[in-house]
Amino acid sequence: MSRLTLYIPGLLDFTRHNLFEDFTEPVSLATILGHADKSHIDAPGYCPQLARLFGLTLSGEADFPAAAITRLIDDAARPQGVWMRADPVHLSTGAHGMTLFDVTRLQLEQHEALALGAKLQSLFKEHHFHLEVPSADRWYVQLPAIPGIQTVDLAAARGQSILNLMPRGRDRAEWLTFINEIQMQLHDCDINRLREDSGKLPVNSLWFWGSGELPAILPRTWSRVYSDDALVQGLCMLSGTVCEPVEQFIINSLQAQGEYLLVLDAVQRCHDYQDIAGWNTWVERIEKQWMRPILNNVHLGHIRSVKLLTDHEMYHFKKIHLLKFWRGLRKFSDHLRADV
Repeated sequence: MSRLTLYIPGLLDFTRHNLFEDFTEPVSLATILGHADKSHIDAPGYCPQLARLFGLTLSGEADFPAAAITRLIDDAARPQGVWMRADPVHLSTGAHGMTLFDVTRLQLEQHEALALGAKLQSLFKEHHFHLEVPSADRWYVQLPAIPGIQTVDLAAARGQSILNLMPRGRDRAEWLTFINEIQMQLHDCDINRLREDSGKLPVNSLWFWGSGELPAILPRTWSRVYSDDALVQGLCMLSGTVCEPVEQFIINSLQAQGEYLLVLDAVQRCHDYQDIAGWNTWVERIEKQWMRPILNNVHLGHIRSVKLLTDHEMYHFKKIHLLKFWRGLRKFSDHLRADV
């Protein structure tokens, strides 16, 4: 029988009062959550969780080397040297400081990204950095050495005030100056003026994160992985694992004795931007498209176990857990955070 692991960050991180009055109870999802054995996850976070899922060991306070890993899918050549992500973002000033909006909220076209990158090339060269813009949502900078800073992953900064999320470390001051220079150049940019005239958010900063060299080849942990995220796809390339879009996940395609991983990271973005309507749509979709057939196949004995990972907990579910009938009294909302 196959084993299935689902990683759905953001699934349970809303409070109960966020639920719509006409919220439809996801019965199969509630059944799995209610009957499963639950354990706490130490050191939560999207990148730390992916590191554990793929057996990637990080040393000390080093960044998760996201840039080198995702560059595997953006360039035919194996990345050499030190790389860092330099992703386009919009910083919005509000009552709680500056809030970060990533490219999923910018509607950034590739020709705009290339024009913005060209605007910044001379500044990067002055600092002996090499900037590359292979796609609108993933920008890279090649560095001469590991930078003397520790950064915060974009997934942890999205939708948050950046006051306490800026780079830290011995070279913090130099990098903050460099970022300020970038922001000044982006402020005086024709592309951004055109974007604002058309009602779009301007790209007014870059978010630096995920520096490091490409890790060694990872052990193959999964029979097959399903994900739309570039970071997961890069980890699959690094471990020689087949990775397919989440839409291609079909229960009947799981083979006996296989270990399968499904990563649904879009739910996290709904949480980060407090998009309760989008989150509600995703919960309904998760119930219908995945949880119902998964639970049915557990009943039939085709799936031996299900592990559901959220932001802070892991739920381990097997058919035998259904015998603990008293656990089935909990609703889905009981697993959300209490009202605050």
